[in-house]
Amino acid sequence: MDVVNLLWEQEKKRLGAPGAGFEPARPVWGTGSPGQPPMVSGEDLLRGVNYNYLEPVMDNNVLNGFFEYCLKEATEETCKYYVEYLKKPLDRNNSWSVSAYRKYVKYLFSINRISWEQLQHYNAYLKTSRNKEELRTAVDESLIIEYVNILRRNNLEELAILLLGGSRLSHIIYMLNNYKPNEKVKHPTSIYEPRLYCTKDFCRYYLGIKLGAKHCNYIYYPATTIKSTQLNYNAAKKKIHKLGIQSKIFRRYTNQKLEELAYKHNIRLDAVNLILSRELSITGTHYLNTRDWADNLFTIYVKYLREKILT
Repeated sequence: MDVVNLLWEQEKKRLGAPGAGFEPARPVWGTGSPGQPPMVSGEDLLRGVNYNYLEPVMDNNVLNGFFEYCLKEATEETCKYYVEYLKKPLDRNNSWSVSAYRKYVKYLFSINRISWEQLQHYNAYLKTSRNKEELRTAVDESLIIEYVNILRRNNLEELAILLLGGSRLSHIIYMLNNYKPNEKVKHPTSIYEPRLYCTKDFCRYYLGIKLGAKHCNYIYYPATTIKSTQLNYNAAKKKIHKLGIQSKIFRRYTNQKLEELAYKHNIRLDAVNLILSRELSITGTHYLNTRDWADNLFTIYVKYLREKILT
């Protein structure tokens, strides 16, 4: 039973429906096609739905439709994770579960199965508030030192160095699998340059891709020798997870430290956004200037890392 059908069954029980087939007068979805549940108003949902009883999605046709929709906004790996979580009851303490159900109700709205008002109500309930709380909480530097040491002990020091650049694990794996340092390509500066640029302190590699909804122009990292290799994203993610490491903590820490150093050295925060591949509405000369600021900021950051983290 999918979410919408379940909600309708719960609504009928709340209203004390005498039996199957009894349907109180209320707005109906579309033209009342067979098998489609009547539309429940946002006001009724507020009063009558117990969201703790959302059940797993078992219809393969629904899951396949959701998967195709999901691929427009996320990577295949992420969409596969979402499908697996939709087969399980909603767990509001699990950000993956919440994100899967948020994406699912968005899909239902896209095919006119739920109303705009219902979508807003679902979104209000299915908040990933934990992520917002994480962003307000500083990452303890001792945790980063612990993570780096764990990766070193497991012969993954190169990965630790790359993660300290703040890039997402999926983009790092893509770079390693498609490493072409000498290939000349057009950068956002509108200039054709090799993908790889290095100084004695740092390197930046132009990736220029979009995986799902996440794009990546540059991967910055402390200067080290990178070798092309073939890695599976899911396998790499599971491996570091078994080591007790959350790769996203590195990105949060990098953002935290870069902003701190940018304020201290009077460098514009656009430099932080460029390093972390956030969207910038600039090109050409303006982008080149911002990239210069980013290079200066990352140089300062690397020197800090070598003094405090990579000792």
